[in-house]
Amino acid sequence: MSKLIATGPSWPDGRHLWIWIAEKAADKYAEFGVLELNPVQQLVVNSWLLATVSLAFGLIVEIAAPAFWFERARPFAAVGILALHAGIYLTMRIVFSASMVIVAIVGFPWGRWIRTMCPNLEAYLTGRTGALLTRFG
Repeated sequence: MSKLIATGPSWPDGRHLWIWIAEKAADKYAEFGVLELNPVQQLVVNSWLLATVSLAFGLIVEIAAPAFWFERARPFAAVGILALHAGIYLTMRIVFSASMVIVAIVGFPWGRWIRTMCPNLEAYLTGRTGALLTRFG
């Protein structure tokens, strides 16, 4: 959000992403002595439209991210946040692994999904299998 405040409405212009990719590439060149862009970086550098759409998507996700606090919207916000950071990794090789694990754990209703897919799991894990045997035996 600070990027938008600093540069104004022109921030989602794809050339900003090109600059960031070039900066990261220069860092990698200084570290390893090789200047190579991965296929996603090449695609974004070769397409101003794709770079602009990527930045606009990131801006939309950042604006919508507070929806994560609302239970019904949380899975949708989590998908957007995870997609945003996957894109950051693919274009700039910046990793947010611990944060993304937390988003993946907190962002989805895992308990409800597991209970739906494995309705007898809770009884099995708590040792109350006698009830299962009478129902299914």
